Amino acid sequence: MSQSKSIIVYTTLAVMLAMGVACTKEVGKLKPTATLLCDTINYTQDVEPIIAKNCLGCHGVTPVMSPPIPLTSYQEVVTQAENGEIYKYVIQGSPYFMPKGSTGGLPQNEKDLINCWLQNGYKKN
Repeated sequence: MSQSKSIIVYTTLAVMLAMGVACTKEVGKLKPTATLLCDTINYTQDVEPIIAKNCLGCHGVTPVMSPPIPLTSYQEVVTQAENGEIYKYVIQGSPYFMPKGSTGGLPQNEKDLINCWLQNGYKKN
C-alpha cells in the first residue's frame, strides 16, 4: 500500500473513532456524551419518578413485602443504596431483578439513570 493510501486509511479510522466517542446514548430524558453526564442526575428529578412508578406498589407507605423495605423517602432509598440493595436487585438482578416478577427488571435507560445516581453519591437535587 502506498504512503498516501496509508495516510487516508489511518485518517479515516481516526475520524471514525472520534465520531464513535462523540456519539450519544439516550438515558432517560438526557442525551449524554460518552461521560453519561452522571453528575447531572439527581434523586428528585430522575430517580424518584422511577421509584414512584415501579416500586411503591410494594415498597410504599404500607409495604406489601415481608420483611418490609419502604422506599417512600429520599433517606429510605439512600439507606438501601448504601447497603448495596438497590444495585444488587435493580442493576445486577442478583438473585432476581426488581420489580419482582418483571423480565429483566426496569428498562435499560432507567437502570442507567439509577446506576449513574448510585455511582455519583446519591444527589438529592
